[in-house]
Amino acid sequence: MSSSLFSGSGFIAEPKANSPRKAVSNDVRSETLAPQSAVPATEIARILLVDDESRNLDVLESILQSPDYGLVRVQTPDQALMALLEGEFAAIVMDVQMPGMTGFELANLIKQRKRTQYIPIIFLTAYYQADTDVLRGYSVGAVDYLTKPVSPDVLRSKVAVFVELFRKSRALAATNAALEQEMDQRQQVTARLREMNIQLEEMVYSIAHDLRGPLRAMEACSQLMLDECSTLLDENGKEYAQRINKSAVFMDKLLLDLLEYGRTSRAEIDLTAVQGQVAWEHAVFQCQHQIREKNALIEAAESLPTIRAHEGTLGQVLANLLNNALRFVSTDVRPHVRIRAENRGEMVRLWVEDNGIGIAPEHHERIFRVFERLNGGNYGGTGVGLAIVRKGVERMGGRVGVESQPGEGSRFWIELAGIEQPLN
Repeated sequence: MSSSLFSGSGFIAEPKANSPRKAVSNDVRSETLAPQSAVPATEIARILLVDDESRNLDVLESILQSPDYGLVRVQTPDQALMALLEGEFAAIVMDVQMPGMTGFELANLIKQRKRTQYIPIIFLTAYYQADTDVLRGYSVGAVDYLTKPVSPDVLRSKVAVFVELFRKSRALAATNAALEQEMDQRQQVTARLREMNIQLEEMVYSIAHDLRGPLRAMEACSQLMLDECSTLLDENGKEYAQRINKSAVFMDKLLLDLLEYGRTSRAEIDLTAVQGQVAWEHAVFQCQHQIREKNALIEAAESLPTIRAHEGTLGQVLANLLNNALRFVSTDVRPHVRIRAENRGEMVRLWVEDNGIGIAPEHHERIFRVFERLNGGNYGGTGVGLAIVRKGVERMGGRVGVESQPGEGSRFWIELAGIEQPLN
């Protein structure tokens, strides 16, 4: 008496274990696809059907027929392995009992190949003997083990789950590939922009260096005219000479700042333990003239911490912040500048606070760019000083920022890695 392969409609008879097998065809049936007009935009998922009985393959094909599937039917293990070499499959539906090689042995070979090891396998068999058969199926990589008779609805449901997982896996892989490609392109663009910035900085450095000579000659000649030839000049002539002199002085200062910016960008920086107090004293020394001229009040915390930095660069950064604080203050206000330190985990934040004119929030980022000057240049400056601050701090692996409102002064901060030492 024979056992049925599928329950319900469309079942066929499975030969007895001792019945002679039907001769196996050497041909692999081509994929069964719906007409092109009926195929949705969704990617066709290929399903490999493996059974030595063509009648069983016919039934499998009729049950799993779908415009979303590409069904590939084979009748021998060798044909199955060849099909797996030729393309990707979302799932394999395989008979256990086949001549020459069992489904278990074939599954073991499939799982040994890197390309096919993760393809889900559903075993179908009419010869259930014991739980050991099921365990053996799972041990060789099966994800499901169904005994005949099998409900067509159950089989369709299980295959649909594996197809959905396959599509999601493919979609995720495609997304990852696209992201990797985009990241690679961004890295290339970033590298190119970095190279262009370096070239631009080198060009600016070279131009600034070459222009200082003519500008200094203009400054010297205009000053000489004012000092020794003033009696030969009328009022208009004196005004023109003064304009030339002031412009030359400003341009020379601008070029000096650009050269400093270039040095900050290009110089080799070795980070060591730098005493914050020493760096601040260096900054105060650089700004002595402005401090005396404006009778400024300079305060510092009792003890500034030791910071991981470059001593010269940190001194220049603090000097620029102090000079900025002394410059942008109302003429009727005595400048008051204070520096303090704040522990922030492994980082130390130095605050340089003033009682100046303040900065509107929308300009907090802008002021750190090269040549950015607020207030129409009424307070002097070249628009490079704070750019040097940012460049120097970034070269030391830190960050810079400001908290300010118009009329309320400014609180600039730089954040660098600290050396383990408590703040007083």
